[in-house]
Amino acid sequence: MKHRAIGLFFAILISFGLFRVSTAATVTPSAKPAPQTGPTFSPAPAASSFPKGNVTIGGTPNISPAPTANLALIAYALSFRSKSLTTLITLPAGLPVDQPVEMSIGYFSSGGGPDPSVGNRLTQSYVRSTGNRFQYLEPERDGKPRHMRIDVSLREAKPNGESVLFSFRIETDLDPLYDVQISPLSFTLLNDCATFGDSDMTVMWKRPDQRSNNSWNYRNFTTSAGKQVRINEFTWLAREVSASMHYLLPFPGFYHRGPLPTPSVPERSENLVPGRNRRIKYVVSESGSILPGCSADLEYTITYTLRWYSEL
Repeated sequence: MKHRAIGLFFAILISFGLFRVSTAATVTPSAKPAPQTGPTFSPAPAASSFPKGNVTIGGTPNISPAPTANLALIAYALSFRSKSLTTLITLPAGLPVDQPVEMSIGYFSSGGGPDPSVGNRLTQSYVRSTGNRFQYLEPERDGKPRHMRIDVSLREAKPNGESVLFSFRIETDLDPLYDVQISPLSFTLLNDCATFGDSDMTVMWKRPDQRSNNSWNYRNFTTSAGKQVRINEFTWLAREVSASMHYLLPFPGFYHRGPLPTPSVPERSENLVPGRNRRIKYVVSESGSILPGCSADLEYTITYTLRWYSEL
């Protein structure tokens, strides 16, 4: 009786296992999505102005489906980058394009229109072995930030001699970047401030990147009329400066240190960038004096170097 019970128990287990296998075999797997039949394109992030010369990647493309597979391969493989007034469009090598495709790119900006001496259109045929590189140097013109429209025209040559055309547009913003160098300040007192002996002077100024009301720099010295004093502390250098950073041109003032309270120095607001190489020279009277004051000749040079980028 005991052996018959054990045999019945194993028979039930075997039957249950067969039922599980049979049930699993009847499950229908979920269908896999069909492979895509053409290239896909994810719009690049919108371009914007970046401080300190960050590379803008993408721009805002305005692109519709291409009429042929070859044109779609070229259009969707295009890569755009920019920094300062340098723009770069590249195509990778090895695209499976089976007909010649020509790419013509026109550059149009709000910074004054195309410059005839530079040209505003680049044209190349796709090179499968190396890919393509379209580097364009936008003219400086007024040195201000600007919007640029890039018109891309593709032309595929067919064996029968006909051509298929496809065009789209890239919108982006360019922010010119400069290396800016300011020389030491030359200070020449034109008439003595002290009644007797030399004059105790203080020159005060703000660096271009200083905006705080309490960020004054000072240099104290003793001088007399007609003597030139070189203030090396006034020197300033910065790289990749853009107009959007709102750095200000320095306008130093001075006062004669005496028994009266320290006068205030009036501030002027003039953007450092854009600008041209120049020597800044002006005569200024003692700041805030309530008595007939003295005056001095202040002079310094400022040098601008526009940044171009061979690699992005």
